[in-house]
Amino acid sequence: MRLVSKHILRDDEAINKLCPESYNDLWTIFNLIELGDHVSAKVSNREKTVTSSGAVRSGRIVETVIVEVEDVKFEPSEGAVEVSGKVAHGTRALTRGSNRNMTITEGLVVGIRKPLGGWSRDAIKLLRESVAAPANTVAMCLLFERKSASLFFVSNNVVLQKFHIKTSKASVKDSNVNLDAEGLNPRTVDLFRQTIHAMRSSIPDHIYQEVPLFAVASTGFLAEQFVGLVGSDPNNIPQGLYNNRDKFQVVTLPSGSSTSLHHVFKALDIETNISKEQEVWENFLTMLARTPDRVCYGFEACLMAAADGNIKMLLVADAAMKTLPKSSKYDFATYRTAIDRLIQTCRENGVDVHVLSSVSPAGKQLKDFSGFACQLFQPVQGM
Repeated sequence: MRLVSKHILRDDEAINKLCPESYNDLWTIFNLIELGDHVSAKVSNREKTVTSSGAVRSGRIVETVIVEVEDVKFEPSEGAVEVSGKVAHGTRALTRGSNRNMTITEGLVVGIRKPLGGWSRDAIKLLRESVAAPANTVAMCLLFERKSASLFFVSNNVVLQKFHIKTSKASVKDSNVNLDAEGLNPRTVDLFRQTIHAMRSSIPDHIYQEVPLFAVASTGFLAEQFVGLVGSDPNNIPQGLYNNRDKFQVVTLPSGSSTSLHHVFKALDIETNISKEQEVWENFLTMLARTPDRVCYGFEACLMAAADGNIKMLLVADAAMKTLPKSSKYDFATYRTAIDRLIQTCRENGVDVHVLSSVSPAGKQLKDFSGFACQLFQPVQGM
């Protein structure tokens, strides 16, 4: 993350200007923005003018728009953060209070102001870590199933799915992908042909040089067959892929695995926030199955456990911190203050607190558990 301001500002009226430079930075932007924040950026708006003769003309102008946030979403497949809300200050093209959507992508300078509660300690910590952190992708992961293939870019906090393809009766009509795949069945050849076609059309050659690790995984022999094919057929393989084939790491996945990426992380000892999140979440699920009286989930249940000093580990889904449950008895400002107080109290008492990313499998599953869960010191019945 590039900090456009000279230094990080902390006071309530401070506007920290940031420029995301990677998917990781976009994830950070998503976690920094809260309901009620004022987010500003230079965007293109359509303006209508009336000439002296009465004719109406329209054109586009670039101006700074400030949106009071009502909703924020992270779209990892599109590499963007989507912000929607009301225009906080009128402009030439927009009136105050009108609805406005804003798409934040890499390279767009964004200002964030927090008029409701100011910059919290956690927000400042996250911002500092992001500014100091490298933006590089940790690994590329190509996952094969019997009839499909998916390619992921993995950074510290984000997994971006670059493409997902399925085999079909009709092969890719690409004369440049003519594989010498003797001994492979037609469906496998078609799958490899479509995979290479997708990689050639969506990934520049220099990316293969910059990424330190390329994992190729499958439950059977597809990964080994693909790696062997790449090494034996340089004329029909993207040059960057062929030249960096020494980065390949073949991983055999457990049959029927629904958390394939997690198994890749474990097999290759890839340390990311997402891999750590998956580990603590699986520990919670194991305890829920074996000793259900030593865990609880739900916001109110976690509040009660915290009041009794009975929380050993707290898990919070970042998505749950941004939306008010329909059944909630709070307004959003009160609800968010209660969440921050819960997290702060737990940390002051030495509790392990994990905020799980909504773009990770663990974070998505935790959201289905109401977004809050904890492990307990002492067993409690009926939590």
